[in-house]
Amino acid sequence: LNLLLSVTLRSLAASMARVFFRFDVHGGHNIPSTGGGLIVCNHISLLDPFFVVGAVPRIVRFVMAQKLYDYWLWSWLMRVAGGVTKLAV
Repeated sequence: LNLLLSVTLRSLAASMARVFFRFDVHGGHNIPSTGGGLIVCNHISLLDPFFVVGAVPRIVRFVMAQKLYDYWLWSWLMRVAGGVTKLAV
């Protein structure tokens, strides 16, 4: 059930990012198709995770600060998205 919810949320986030916001991906060819990779974002808004999910054709794991994890909605969404690590900042 958790995998189904994760895939559904990722698809919804990617669709919303592409429909409501026009953005271009530069350097997408640099993302490896297998193995590990690191994408570092300069956060401009809380919508950044949606853009990353919409732009990257692979499963993305997120790391977020403890202060964001304290908001129940964000913590639930990120837990469902998978692999959230809490950082004390």
